[in-house]
Amino acid sequence: MRRWARRGLFGNVGIVCGQVSGNLVVLDFDAPDAYDAFHTRFPSLENTFMVATGGGGWHVYLRVGDLPLSRRGQGVELCAEGRQVVAPPSVHPTTGQGYRVHLPRDIRRVPDLSEVAEWLENTRTSMSVHQPFAGREPVTHWTTSPTLVAAIADTLRARGYWRKSDWLNGPCIYPQRHAHADHKTSFGFNIRSGYGNCFVCGSMLANDVARTIGIDPIP
Repeated sequence: MRRWARRGLFGNVGIVCGQVSGNLVVLDFDAPDAYDAFHTRFPSLENTFMVATGGGGWHVYLRVGDLPLSRRGQGVELCAEGRQVVAPPSVHPTTGQGYRVHLPRDIRRVPDLSEVAEWLENTRTSMSVHQPFAGREPVTHWTTSPTLVAAIADTLRARGYWRKSDWLNGPCIYPQRHAHADHKTSFGFNIRSGYGNCFVCGSMLANDVARTIGIDPIP
């Protein structure tokens, strides 16, 4: 496989979930409010291997003792037996952005995901979910505080970020993640939804953006 990659013969990669991969389960988030709700409900499960997808979402990798059924919720899919996930260094067919390792940690082992499965079922009726990446319509039912979004926007404007439609554009707030820093326009912050996106780093929640630029998200 490494030889194929060096010769340019390597295309997109899929990882099979379920028993064949040691009871691997991947939570596939394609909407920022779904991930935000998961982060609030199950913070300990984020201490694991994570991938930022080319579509602006997140893959959370887990190994379980008791495999759950694969199922979908609003903005999130639990991928277990019979499912696969796209993995780095694949490129998203719509955005043209690559999948990348976000947290290079060991895959966390848990006995089961029964609470997550129950939460997933509840999301079907309790959440309004929209696709996250830049260029689509901004989220209209966002749970982030409007006061926090306004504070982030004011700080970015003061740093010279410029507005185009509902987006403030400028260099990435995580230049250390870029090969040669980042002095070009790669980052956008939506002043209506509170969603941030970088062409390299992927999607960002408002709380993370706030902490990175020096704002306390919980004043």
